Amino acid sequence: MFHVKHPYALEGGRRMGPAPASALRRIVSLRMEENARYARFFSLAISSDRVFPSSPPSAGPDNRA
Repeated sequence: MFHVKHPYALEGGRRMGPAPASALRRIVSLRMEENARYARFFSLAISSDRVFPSSPPSAGPDNRA
């Protein structure tokens, strides 16, 4: 089995030995899933902001003299 040193191979706040390659693949997979969730969330937030603006549109200057 191949071993890859990885900064996430921590336990109790101290660096352990090299992480197995299978653990590294799992970490990468979890991070990709998390990034996909954030991307979906932000795309929904942006598209809903177009329909329901988070701030009211600014009115032009009042020209009643």
